[in-house]
Amino acid sequence: MLAWVAACGAALADDPVIRVQASDGRVTVEARDAPPADLLMAIGREAGFRVTVEGDLGAAVTRSWSDAPVEQVVRAIAAGHSLILVQGVLDNGTVTLSSLRVTGRDGAGDRRVARRVAPEAGAPAGNPAAPGEADDDELEATLRLELEADQRGRRLTAIRKVADLSPERAVELLQDLVWKDEDKIVRHRAIAQLGRIGGDGVVQALGRMLMGSKDANLRRLVLPYLGAQRTEAAKAFVQSAAKDSDPNVRRTAQRMLAGWK
Repeated sequence: MLAWVAACGAALADDPVIRVQASDGRVTVEARDAPPADLLMAIGREAGFRVTVEGDLGAAVTRSWSDAPVEQVVRAIAAGHSLILVQGVLDNGTVTLSSLRVTGRDGAGDRRVARRVAPEAGAPAGNPAAPGEADDDELEATLRLELEADQRGRRLTAIRKVADLSPERAVELLQDLVWKDEDKIVRHRAIAQLGRIGGDGVVQALGRMLMGSKDANLRRLVLPYLGAQRTEAAKAFVQSAAKDSDPNVRRTAQRMLAGWK
């Protein structure tokens, strides 16, 4: 399949030109004075993946590629900007690109998210996921980037948005943040968000923090959110904390058990 785009319709000498041929994860591209966003959109249409562009991607592109891997081409076009690639891994081992997001922001890194999916009956092999699943992967990848931002405010905002993910994904992101982040306020917000999500996965995540963290303040902080789950598994973790080496953790756990119904 061949896509041809020229500004103003007619192929005048000074018009931007985009020509794309795509097959089996490889593309042949000819671009002349092409806006980067338009070029990425054209590649996405021909190669069968969704493209989201935010902000200005800079100068027009004049370049060609011959039978090149599609990921190599989109990385070259988006160089210097934030790039999120969402990949699907089919049961036969084929890796396909299902969507990408590019944000016009100098000096940003890129992130790849991979997942294993089974193609639906009758669906083309290059379409590994339904749009909703791609949305979830894209949101998760975006939030992972935000949770690693240097600015505390961005990390706190991302913690709130984690609630838009499935509980399983949200728990994974938040517990990773608690273990990695050195900011006490960020850790507290992440633990509180875990408490709001609730469920068996949260009990186990908070229990691992309670039993595995060397930080007594963090262990004591976890206890009220763990106790709020009111399950037998949560109670067992609190009972273990009643024997903690730190007296403040022990007292907090003992007070919780005294009022446990």
